[in-house]
Amino acid sequence: MAKLDGVKVVNENTVEYNGFVYEKVMGDAKAADVIQASEQGIDITEEAFYLVTKIDVDTDIVFKDDVNDSNYFTQGEHSVFRKSHAITNDKLTDAEGVVTITLPDGTKLEGTPSDLEKITRSMQALQNEQVATVEMPEETVEVEEAGEPVSERLQVGDYAKVITHDNNGMSEFSDIVKITEDDETDVPFNTDHLDGRYAGWHYENDLVRATEDEVKAATEPKVETLKVGDYAKVVGNESDVYEKGSIVKITDVPYGKWDYQAIGIKKDDEIEEAYEQFFERELVKATDEEVLEAKQALLKEGDFARVIGVEYTKRGGFHDEDNEDVGGGHSFENGTIVELKKPYIKQDETEDAFKAYYLDGSDWWWVHRKDLEPLTKEESEHIEREADEEKKEKAERAKWAAIGREVGEIKDGDVVKVIDSNNGSNLNNGDIGEVSEAGGSTFRVITPKHTRSNWFISERVELIVPVEQRFDTVG
Repeated sequence: MAKLDGVKVVNENTVEYNGFVYEKVMGDAKAADVIQASEQGIDITEEAFYLVTKIDVDTDIVFKDDVNDSNYFTQGEHSVFRKSHAITNDKLTDAEGVVTITLPDGTKLEGTPSDLEKITRSMQALQNEQVATVEMPEETVEVEEAGEPVSERLQVGDYAKVITHDNNGMSEFSDIVKITEDDETDVPFNTDHLDGRYAGWHYENDLVRATEDEVKAATEPKVETLKVGDYAKVVGNESDVYEKGSIVKITDVPYGKWDYQAIGIKKDDEIEEAYEQFFERELVKATDEEVLEAKQALLKEGDFARVIGVEYTKRGGFHDEDNEDVGGGHSFENGTIVELKKPYIKQDETEDAFKAYYLDGSDWWWVHRKDLEPLTKEESEHIEREADEEKKEKAERAKWAAIGREVGEIKDGDVVKVIDSNNGSNLNNGDIGEVSEAGGSTFRVITPKHTRSNWFISERVELIVPVEQRFDTVG
């Protein structure tokens, strides 16, 4: 027998299978036990159940896996469930399985306890309806209630609240769940959470009918609490520093008597970027689209941005310096990082664009503001550092090219200065010497005091005079 189908998980300690209740046990498994796999394996499904066929001479657990081959588990590594008793559909039974009850009018009813339970429940409901419709005499008669009416049984599709602290591993006390199945066994109700997640099986007395308010509270979207670093939209501000609709970034939670302190990224012409305090009712979490729009509004010449589209650019009628039409979009791929140069002299919002250049300056196109995503401060600083390094490397390549060499190419006879002596040589930083035995990856630097050893690589010296330009070796 392969992986078991039809195993009902009652709770973390009880399962039902093939008409029997199995209880979780500690210790080693035995033949005919049901075992639950604690992890995925070859032809083994995690959390699936398997029937133990035998225990071998090494005390390993033998079972049939997903492809019906014999497989093995080590004792003590997986949950073991042992057959306890048969599943009973009736909650009340006598020795013969049939009971007899006598009604007040002398009528006798026979049947299984569950049948009689349903009959008496229906009779009680009918009696309650009759009492409600009987016309009372003009004289008020006080009636003492014998007890609470029997509650209507939960049905498939009903919403219920979990009222037991003995959770089944899939739902907890006070959870609101939906009944998806009623098999009328000891554990009759199969349930789902309201978001569709599985909530497990429940005893009848684990659940009570949920009120409309409880269901509404469980299904209403939760208001997300703002935290430091989040962006929010101003919906009310008693100090009037930021207008409604402005986008701010949360910098402190809480702040004094206020719930939040924030700084604006969108401001009017009269207000500098400033910190302001807000109560919770004055802010809502900004959407990604609102945050992007606010950041796009701050783009300026000299900024770096990421190209995210072309649709807005296509709508503009852009012209170059010779008044030639260069509209129709741009040729940047989405994700390209560009540097923004001269803004377009716009006639309307469709022409709100920048002359955007590749970072190497090789080409440019007009790009509308809304087809650009501003880079973060960290991203921009990284690009600027890379640009500075590229300028230095370019200047270094040009300097070496001027003497007909590749960068770092050292020749015999060159005069060099030691800039890193941490190589076990006899020279110190600042010492000047002549190169010999060059041609490989290393060379020697000779000084009047030290003519032996002193091996270096090009990164540890600075070229002072190339051999081709030395006057002391001419003639």
